[in-house]
Amino acid sequence: MTKIWKIKEPDLELQKRLTSELKISPTISQLLINRGLRSPQEIEDFLNTDLTALHNPFLLKDIELAIRRIKNAISRQERIMIYGDYDVDGITSVVVMLKVLTKLGALQPLYHIPNKLKEGYSLNKAAIDQAHQKEVTLLITVDCGISCIEEVKYAASLGIDTIIVDHHQPIDNSMPEAIAVINPKRFDCPYPYKHLAGVGLVFKLIQALIGQKEAFSYLDLVTLGTIADVAPLTGENRIIVKNGLPRITNSRLPGIKALIEISSLAGRDITVRNVGYALGPRLNAAGRLGSAES
Repeated sequence: MTKIWKIKEPDLELQKRLTSELKISPTISQLLINRGLRSPQEIEDFLNTDLTALHNPFLLKDIELAIRRIKNAISRQERIMIYGDYDVDGITSVVVMLKVLTKLGALQPLYHIPNKLKEGYSLNKAAIDQAHQKEVTLLITVDCGISCIEEVKYAASLGIDTIIVDHHQPIDNSMPEAIAVINPKRFDCPYPYKHLAGVGLVFKLIQALIGQKEAFSYLDLVTLGTIADVAPLTGENRIIVKNGLPRITNSRLPGIKALIEISSLAGRDITVRNVGYALGPRLNAAGRLGSAES
């Protein structure tokens, strides 16, 4: 078949200005322009992938309420359940949250990932009933929950508080009446970067819970979930992935090491493509076919 190539016309005026201001070649200037970057500040932000460039997690609406409730639950030895989604983003979100709560001394935190074929997506009343039977008093949803208005009300009627950590768009700006709703896409959230994956939001929550340096040790899982969820690799996602890929390559987690081994990637530097087309799909398969919990 004959292909017709349509070459994008260069923006010569902007190219010249960026070349002069940034002291870079015209070719590099145009490549950056082609990526949608049109000012020195945007380019600086794009190229600066140092972890110190991450935004302050306390800019997220309700994050202080969430931290206070989690710390109270841990100190009172309440039963906490983490409720996630069955894709890679949801699975990694659950794992990170579970590891951090355990490290902080929570009372044997529980988790639940719904069976796609039997339960469908997100929070459901049957799972809430099970949580109630297990004496759960704090439910933390990760990568889901933003649309579960009735389910959160039902949980509250059983004495279960809910914290929502979700990156999906709220419907008509309506949100559940939870203890805290952490979502940069809510209309009243001032957080500057709106495109974090679910596990990226969990990462921000644990940054606030345990501090920046400790949170960085989970970047392998955060990067895995971010790439697999096809989140745009801009802003904070770009910083996370740039710093997280070497941590996947050298991860000590048995699960990640096994994924790398079965994907015939052992001994190689893991790339975005490797995660997107080899590691991620293998994790996604379990949740798509039934239960991701095992």
